[in-house]
Amino acid sequence: MITVGDSYQTDTFVGNVFFEMQQTDKAIQDPITKIDEQKSVFLIFFSGEQARSRILRLYSSFNSSVYPYPETQEEHRKNLDEIEYRLLTIYTVQAAALEQRKEKLNQIQKSLKGWMQFIQREQAIYEVLNRFRDDQYAQCLIGEGWLPVCSVPLVQKRLSELSQNSSSQLGIVMNILRIKKNPPSFIRRTKFSETIQEVVDSYGVANYREVNPALLSLFTFP
Repeated sequence: MITVGDSYQTDTFVGNVFFEMQQTDKAIQDPITKIDEQKSVFLIFFSGEQARSRILRLYSSFNSSVYPYPETQEEHRKNLDEIEYRLLTIYTVQAAALEQRKEKLNQIQKSLKGWMQFIQREQAIYEVLNRFRDDQYAQCLIGEGWLPVCSVPLVQKRLSELSQNSSSQLGIVMNILRIKKNPPSFIRRTKFSETIQEVVDSYGVANYREVNPALLSLFTFP
């Protein structure tokens, strides 16, 4: 089997030309296709303009990238110094960018917990507001819900405080409705019964006036 390198050497050695080729250790990104590919680097020494013209035609047919080599050692050293300077500049910029990114991420890390709490609070607020009914005539939001009778004074106090601290011209009004519907089950929880009640709620919330089986369920769970 004849490889591309063999084809290069077979066509190039027809004449007074010295050819040297090596495979790159790592894949290099192609500037046109932007795909990492395994490349081969070759070096050609020749003499005469006729050889130059033939070599350029040959390697253009292989879509090879040809780079001119400096004529003098001084030009070669100058090009090498420029490349080394450009590489040093790139490494310096990369190091500064990484350090800046690290510093920025550390700043974000300090504020991330507060941001997450703010987002969760906003989501909870809007989730509740979406359950309200928009009264276009009164230009207000109306919400209906259940709460224990013993908690009514506390809720009214909190709503009054919110009305005072709010910049809205309309205050928060709470009306107690008398309806014939059966209220949902309400079981008051304490620090002791909190965990036990969670066990019962995992199977379903008890109906109204139903005996709370939390204590018995604690011994039979799961």
